[in-house]
Amino acid sequence: MNPTTPNPKPARTLSRRAPFLAAAASLLLAACLPCAAQRPESETSPPSPAAPIAVDKSLADINRRIATDKIKALEAYVAANPNASDVREGLMHIFMSYRDGLGDKARAVATLERQYDFLAAKADASELKEGLRFLFQCYVGIEDEERAMAILEKEHALLARGADSDLGALWENLRDWVYRLMKSKQEVNVAKAKSIVAQARKELAGHPNAGGKAQMFAELEGMLTPAVIGGTLEIAFTALDGTKVDLAAMKGKVVLVDFWATWCGPCVASLPGIKAAYDKFHDKGFEVIGISLDGAGDKAKVESFLKNKMLPWPQSFDGKGWSTPLAVKCGITAIPATFLIGKDGKIVATHAGGEELEAKLAELLK
Repeated sequence: MNPTTPNPKPARTLSRRAPFLAAAASLLLAACLPCAAQRPESETSPPSPAAPIAVDKSLADINRRIATDKIKALEAYVAANPNASDVREGLMHIFMSYRDGLGDKARAVATLERQYDFLAAKADASELKEGLRFLFQCYVGIEDEERAMAILEKEHALLARGADSDLGALWENLRDWVYRLMKSKQEVNVAKAKSIVAQARKELAGHPNAGGKAQMFAELEGMLTPAVIGGTLEIAFTALDGTKVDLAAMKGKVVLVDFWATWCGPCVASLPGIKAAYDKFHDKGFEVIGISLDGAGDKAKVESFLKNKMLPWPQSFDGKGWSTPLAVKCGITAIPATFLIGKDGKIVATHAGGEELEAKLAELLK
């Protein structure tokens, strides 16, 4: 036999055993499986369908259901673990579930009040201050200005005053508190804001950081004397392009003063409308003054932005951001902030832009 030829004998042997092996396999399989003919009828029938599951009709329904279940679980945890280190975090999640998941402002507020009670009873001074700052931000988020101011008053009482005062913490508190008191425009709140600032002056008379103290009170005074319709602005500066600008010398023209910054989305979004109004009314006596609140090191960025957007009016830039003296003097605490100055040098409108600005210019430049 040729040694390279496969031996056919094993193949014939396998062929003879194949029927036996197949039969054995069938018997083994049959032994492992129950006989269908012997099964009770109840076992061969398909299981009865489960009770139908309620289907949410919308994504909002799903969010409400999830929020409700989350609140139940968190409330059970807080009740069972009142002294746990993460109770505050649990209450925070309950608050957010009421606010965002259920849109229930009343219960959201009630949860914040529970957080305050927890803090007042168990937190040390440092934790209490941190917690109050968080509560303040929560009240601002749900637009509850009265409770936000009440929290600021509690925070103020905890802050040290005098030579050892933390000017940064005190400034943050006074800025937020005075701004909201003035924003309400209620006579009693305006008087309270002035009283708070006057008291702070007395308490900080001996503070060693004279420069920081002077800057803080300059900004607070700006808040106490905000630019209002019928009032005037004192604005004079040297623009980025070297132009000398003095608002007092521009009487006889209508001028829009625009406080803005390249990092401010709403500011940037408002510029095309201002540019359109400038192009339409400039030849009739309309001018624009820009005051950038961009920070130190952003000069090239501002100049590039002005060039790309083709904004031709003079721009003030000193890199001091919110501490820009012109912004401080005018009480600017939010941007964009615009003031439309009439031919007599008095403010005739604030926050004017787009179609409203063009309509007002058409009236003023008849």
